[in-house]
Amino acid sequence: MARKTYFCSMNTIKHLFLFFLLSATAAASSAQTSFDYKGERMTTDARHLLVNDSMTDEKACTFRTVNEALRFAERHARKDTLWTVIYIMPSVYWIDNPDDEEVRQPLPGENTPFAMKVRLDRVRIIGLGERPEDVVLAVNRGQTQGADGNFTMFHITGSHIEAENI
Repeated sequence: MARKTYFCSMNTIKHLFLFFLLSATAAASSAQTSFDYKGERMTTDARHLLVNDSMTDEKACTFRTVNEALRFAERHARKDTLWTVIYIMPSVYWIDNPDDEEVRQPLPGENTPFAMKVRLDRVRIIGLGERPEDVVLAVNRGQTQGADGNFTMFHITGSHIEAENI
C-alpha cells in the first residue's frame, strides 16, 4: 500500500494555529465567571475567586462554599507580593456543618476547638452585598454548646488578611 504525503503551506499552518489558539481562549474564558463589583466587571482567575452558593455548574475559580475558596487560596499561595481576593455573593455560608451533632474538640496541642484552620498570606475577603448583613459566615456552636471549649470559627495563621463588607 502506498503512503500518502500531505503538504500544508505555511499560511495554512498559521491559520490552523490561530484557530486552535482562539478556540482555547474562548473555552477558557467561558469556563470563568464574570460578575460586577463596584461598577467594574470582574472575571475569576487564580487571584480573583468567587463564592456563590447558588451556582449550578462548575466554573474556574468559582466555589459554592467559603471553605473551598479558602482552601484554594491556601493551596495556591505564592511567595510573591500579589494579593488574592475572595468575593462572596450575598447568602449565609456555614463554615461548620450546623446539622452535625458531634462535639468539636481542640486539635492535639491546641486549647480551642475551631471550624477551620487555614494558612493564608495577602488575602482579602469581600462581601458583594449592599450591606455587611447580606453576607454571613456562620457556625452553630459556642462555649460548651457543641464544642469542648470556646468554639472559634477560624484559626488563621499568616499575615495580611483583610475582610470587608461581611
